[in-house]
Amino acid sequence: MHALAKPQVWIFMMTAGILSCLGFQAATWLLADSAFGQLLGLFLFSWGPALAAWLMRRWVDQKSLRGLGWNRKYYDFRWIALTIFGPLAVVAGTLGVIFLAGNMLSLPGFGRVELQEVSWRMIDSFVSPFQPVVFFLGGPFAGEFWAFVAFLLLLTIVLGATLGMLLHLGQEMGFRGYLLQHIQDLGFLGSSTVLGLLIGGWNSLLLWMLIPEWELAYLPFFLSLFGFHLTTAFVQSWLSLRTRSVYASATFAGVLQQTGGLLVLFLWNGDPHLASVDGLSGMLVFMLIAGLILWRDKAFVAAFPKIRY
Repeated sequence: MHALAKPQVWIFMMTAGILSCLGFQAATWLLADSAFGQLLGLFLFSWGPALAAWLMRRWVDQKSLRGLGWNRKYYDFRWIALTIFGPLAVVAGTLGVIFLAGNMLSLPGFGRVELQEVSWRMIDSFVSPFQPVVFFLGGPFAGEFWAFVAFLLLLTIVLGATLGMLLHLGQEMGFRGYLLQHIQDLGFLGSSTVLGLLIGGWNSLLLWMLIPEWELAYLPFFLSLFGFHLTTAFVQSWLSLRTRSVYASATFAGVLQQTGGLLVLFLWNGDPHLASVDGLSGMLVFMLIAGLILWRDKAFVAAFPKIRY
């Protein structure tokens, strides 16, 4: 049977979508659209795939839950360091693409990489409404741009490797812990491509719930969403199966989400669909990394369909 014809694939997608939407809607309704309700709803939405995977594994496949990628035996210090600091290389690479496209080639939409003075004015204007917090967090760095950046970098890494990892762990357990095993016969490129599109479709459900009324102007957001998950799927699949653990891909995604926002400190007048980690610049970096995996880790690519957690 062709991988995409397996009933488990589409039953899982339907179950994950329903559970995620129910969790988000229940949290926001019960807590009256408060900030905490939105945060709880986002957490419940992200863990919908994990619950769907548990149900599928237990009642449909009737197999042990150990096969969902919870194992951390091979996720050692070397891989932990890569999943925590690897996203910084992606952010730096994205900044390099923007510099090439914007500063050197003057392509429209990419803006320019501007350091220190422009960025510090942006920071000052952004944090000025929160003076009590700024005095405690940013006050000691007043006028010292790079010290402030170092502080924010450390803060985002810690948040990404803890809270960010927990937020993405449910998604990873469902899609890369369960669903990937049912489409691995498509090979590294095929299964990663399909998985990226399916994850993009699942995430688009959240956008539909957050957008009050659909307009054509929102189309670029959906295209960026699918493009980002499509290009990151290769790296995420490589991390999870290389370490036999979804903790690796969850940590990478959590840190990337947090540190990627720091690009705004170095950019001026760029379109976020082009000049951002989840925009075209970041997608090009991930495509380059995917090419490096195909070139440098041929043994993994060849053995991909047979690798199990």
